[in-house]
Amino acid sequence: MQKIFTIFLLLLVQIIPVGISNTIAAPTSSDNIIWASKDSKGNAKVHLYIFWSKTCPHCHEALGYMKKAQKQYPWVKVHLKEITDNQKNLDDYNRMASSLGEPADVVPAFFFCEMMYAGYNGNSTGEWIIDTMKSCGKQQAKVSLP
Repeated sequence: MQKIFTIFLLLLVQIIPVGISNTIAAPTSSDNIIWASKDSKGNAKVHLYIFWSKTCPHCHEALGYMKKAQKQYPWVKVHLKEITDNQKNLDDYNRMASSLGEPADVVPAFFFCEMMYAGYNGNSTGEWIIDTMKSCGKQQAKVSLP
C-alpha cells in the first residue's frame, strides 16, 4: 500500500504543475530558441517568429504591419516562417508551440519573449506585440531599447 501511495504522489506532483500553470510557459533550454540577442555592435535584438500561411488574409495583414515595425524599430528581428509549402517551418511551428505547451493550430502565430500569441485582429494586435517585446526585451537583452 505504501508503494502505491508513493507512486500516486509522484504522479500527482507531475500533474499538478501542468494543471495550475499559465498557458504561456517558458521553453526549456534544449529548445534552442533565440528570444533576444545582441548584434556585432552590441545592439539589442528581440526576435519575433511569425508563422503564416499563403491562404490566410489575417496573416498578410500581420506581415505588412510587422515588416513596417521592423523598419521602425531596428531592435526587432523578424523571422518569417511560411508553413504552406515549407515542411521545416511547419515542424518548427509545432516544436516551438509544443515547447510552450500550446497547440500549433492557428495562423498567424507569433513567438516572442518566451511566449506565443496566435491570431491577428488589426494593428492593435501588432502594437500590443511590439509593446510587449519592448518591455521584455529590456530584461532579456539587458540593454535599453528606444
